[in-house]
Amino acid sequence: MSAEPSFLDPLLGALHCADLGIAIIGEQDGDLQRPYFNEACASMLGYSRDEFAALPVLASIAPEQLETIVELQHRIRDGANAPLHFETTLKHRDGNRVPVEVVSHPLAMERGVAHVFLVRNLLPRQRVQLSLLEADRIALVSALAAGVAHEVKNPLTGMLLALRMLRRTLATELPEPTRSAALRALDDSLSGGERIAGNMQDLLSLASTSSEQRELDLGQVTSAALRLVSPILEDRARVVRELHPVPMVLGDEARLGQAVLAMLLFSGSGFHGDDPRDNRILVCVEAADSAVEIEISDNGGALCARDMARAFDPFFVSRGRGAGLGVGLSVARSIAMAHGGSVEMEPFGTVGITTRMRLPRAGLPVREDAAAAQSPPP
Repeated sequence: MSAEPSFLDPLLGALHCADLGIAIIGEQDGDLQRPYFNEACASMLGYSRDEFAALPVLASIAPEQLETIVELQHRIRDGANAPLHFETTLKHRDGNRVPVEVVSHPLAMERGVAHVFLVRNLLPRQRVQLSLLEADRIALVSALAAGVAHEVKNPLTGMLLALRMLRRTLATELPEPTRSAALRALDDSLSGGERIAGNMQDLLSLASTSSEQRELDLGQVTSAALRLVSPILEDRARVVRELHPVPMVLGDEARLGQAVLAMLLFSGSGFHGDDPRDNRILVCVEAADSAVEIEISDNGGALCARDMARAFDPFFVSRGRGAGLGVGLSVARSIAMAHGGSVEMEPFGTVGITTRMRLPRAGLPVREDAAAAQSPPP
């Protein structure tokens, strides 16, 4: 005959399924015991319930925090004041660190004192904070870029008009042979000014805060980003372009330009004092199945496996490379995900790396699972 349901059953069921980790830990005969824990305690560290139940209590503590936690255990055992609210680091099953916030409450028992621990994973909150920092930095850079572009573009427009009027006048009134030399000098000045005007227009497009979605040629977006970043890259490496005709993609021109720019800057950061004649950055835009790809490969500094895994963290910097300007590959991945695409990285031969952004062709449905597929591991 089954036992009558207890009025505590609904509460215990809620605790079992809560996202907040809950565990009761006490000490018996010098050993720490964990008579109760809910599902969240095990899942936040990558274990099943049975695996976590068999795990010694202190085995889930990160090694660098173990001494502090043992000292805290001794203070609790001796009846000394112990913090009821603190942060520490746990060890995930895969070896990664999980920062947590812990609130404890003593629970009087017949044979001593146990503690109820409420454990909250701080990783999601940190990711949100980093995303906000990322957004603030992008907004600041965009505002600065837009201001500089306007300040340059307005007087430049007047200068170009004056140069064109001067050229028409000299072409009819200045005698030879002085006329040819003067016209060549004016043509050079006009060409340089028009190049500056084009770069300023690209900069204004990149700094735009609009979110207009329209059909775009990813090759043209890449060309505009290359024009802007060429002064930085040309002193570090030779840029080889392979821009093939590709189908249109649906997206926001400013945001996709930011993504390509971030990828180019990350690739260029792999060269440190090397002879630019030996350095190569290959930029390829081509169609691939139902997508359009931009692939950027370089023979710069290689990344170790650990850095390859962290390269999409906001503000990532390593000895091999890192975003000295801009906010790095995390921005490129976030923008690509918002467009239903992805950004991946892999080694390029024995040295260097390849970053690849894939975007769906215009007219194809956006994958709803794109964000989940690209989410970094906990």
